[in-house]
Order: sequence, then C-alpha cells, then structure tokens
Amino acid sequence: MKISYRFIYQVTEYCNYNCSYCNQHNNNSSFNEDYYLYLYDFLSKLSKDIEIINIEYFGGEPTTHYKFKDMIKLYNNIYNIKCVLATNFSADVNLYDEILSLTNNKIARLNLSYHQNHADINEFKSKLKYLAN
Repeated sequence: MKISYRFIYQVTEYCNYNCSYCNQHNNNSSFNEDYYLYLYDFLSKLSKDIEIINIEYFGGEPTTHYKFKDMIKLYNNIYNIKCVLATNFSADVNLYDEILSLTNNKIARLNLSYHQNHADINEFKSKLKYLAN
C-alpha cells in the first residue's frame, strides 16, 4: 500500500488583489521567514518513510513571497515530493514557466482562480495556452 501525506503550506497571507469578499489584501502579516527551511528539514526526514509527499502552496498569493522560488528550488531536492500551487495567476507567465522548470515538472496541479474584477480574461487564457504547450 502506498503511503502518501498531504501538507498545506500557507506561504504568505499577502495577496496582490483587493477582492471585496476577502481580507487578504495588504495583509502584511509575516511568517517566520526561515520557516520554509524548518519545513524542508521535516519533510526530508519524513520522505524516507513515505512514498509520496504532496505539498500545496497557497496564501494569500504565494507567488508574491520574495523567497518563493528559493522554496521551490529547495523542496525539489526531495525526490518523492509532488507540488500543488494555488494561485490567482496574476504573476508574469515567465514566473510560472520558471516554477515548472525548477520543479522538473513535479507540479501535480495548478489551482487557478480567476477574478473578473482584477484580471483580464484574454490574458488569463493566453497564459493558460502558453503553459499548456
């Protein structure tokens, strides 16, 4: 039987959108900036006894965290990790492309949210089409 664990990591509480139904905008609550190193150490040790580790990055908007790419690079060193990224898809498409490269396509799923008051539907679809190729 495969043993699989799922971890949800709230990378940041900050979001770059200002949706009327959400209180994350301009939420500058900061987490211990080195927590991701602690989590890496924990997951590395755990990975020896588990077949699959799923980690879901969410926030706020995780791609706005200034160390997000560092986290992705570091966690990619865990051989049996699969990633899920929950994002409002607001970053430049090159960032998502880079994330896919940094993880050697270990992104199991992208959870994209579309916010009609903040995002252009044509740009959103264009990014989807680019990443699908």
